[in-house]
Amino acid sequence: MRVFKDVDLVEQLGSGMSRILHTYDQSIFDISDNFIRAIFPFTESLDHDGTINGIINGIINEIEKKIR
Repeated sequence: MRVFKDVDLVEQLGSGMSRILHTYDQSIFDISDNFIRAIFPFTESLDHDGTINGIINGIINEIEKKIR
């Protein structure tokens, strides 16, 4: 988590759950005895082959720029 803070990918440590609940309702959570799964709606467009590789590569490129 410290790495993400150092490269400005998070603004405050420990603020994730409150930010998630502010944006989404509780229906995104699937809670079982051993796990909590959060399923976030995905609204970005997919690459021409139906994958999200372009989106992921863009995010990785931004992270690499901040690390350098």
